[in-house]
Amino acid sequence: MEAKEGVLDRVEQSFEIYKNNFKVLFIPMFLYSFVSTVLTVITTYIFIKYVQGFLENEELSGMKIYELLYSPQSITIIIGWIILLIIYITLYIPFVIWLIKTVSQTYKWEKPNWKTNLNYWFKNLLNAFKTYWYIFAYVALIPALLFIIGWVLTLYWMQYNQDNITTIGGVIVWISLIIFLVFMVYRWTRSAFAIQSAVDKDTYSKTNFKQSVEVTQNKFWRIIWNVMLIWFIGWLAIGMIQWAINWVTASMWMWFDQLFSSVSNSWDNLNELQGTFKEILGNYSLFWSLITWTIQTVIQTLFSVFMLVFLYIFYKRLEVESGESVSTLSGSTDEL
Repeated sequence: MEAKEGVLDRVEQSFEIYKNNFKVLFIPMFLYSFVSTVLTVITTYIFIKYVQGFLENEELSGMKIYELLYSPQSITIIIGWIILLIIYITLYIPFVIWLIKTVSQTYKWEKPNWKTNLNYWFKNLLNAFKTYWYIFAYVALIPALLFIIGWVLTLYWMQYNQDNITTIGGVIVWISLIIFLVFMVYRWTRSAFAIQSAVDKDTYSKTNFKQSVEVTQNKFWRIIWNVMLIWFIGWLAIGMIQWAINWVTASMWMWFDQLFSSVSNSWDNLNELQGTFKEILGNYSLFWSLITWTIQTVIQTLFSVFMLVFLYIFYKRLEVESGESVSTLSGSTDEL
């Protein structure tokens, strides 16, 4: 199979691959989305309660900002969120490897195999982390180091009331943020296909990462418009569907409430029934929210997996074109 030239043709090609391999593509990502969201809700609730207690602590209320940031409570919160981030990434990467491997197999007319791909997942987990480290170093390492330096200077010298050093630290922090934003737009776009290339070639080396970046040479705006076009249309559709689900849910709730209110106004002996019904609705509101949330998770997962398939097809197209002559590319009808 060869990736189509036109963007709409690639969309059609992505749908075809997705449709023919729906189970092996959708189920892993849905399980990940469901489990990770549940864990996120639980851990976020725990941390919110902890932070509330932290803010209400009278011993901390009189502290200066640098004392507050260096307090054991603040350090606990920071470490906790770092651990959560590591857990999230650790859960996410295996599923991405699994899905890209499956897409790669279908693209090459191979039959996806759950067991084989699961073994591949375990075998290359650390290798995938290495590729993600290359992406991080390329995109965010320099601004991250500048931010840490500026943050340390600001906090440390605030303690000794060194205004000049504090100002310098603040300027460094702002510069790091500006550089990060620029790198996120340009360098992240250039490295957007690094993991697809690594899984596709089964090579997680630094050389392969550089090659995946070279594939995007002189194609920055084309990548932006391709991805943003599909992303915008997809999330617009998801937003409309989610709005419809919420509207139906709210309408049903209001309809039941009005129905029992009108009935209870006619028959006094149904007042108790109305109260009982509302109590039942209240008890099952969490269950109803879980149902609507599951539907929304399904919709979001459907689109997320499609985007993963589309990005792989797009990467294969860029890879094909990177070996073509400039004259051939200049005559391409694919303006996007």
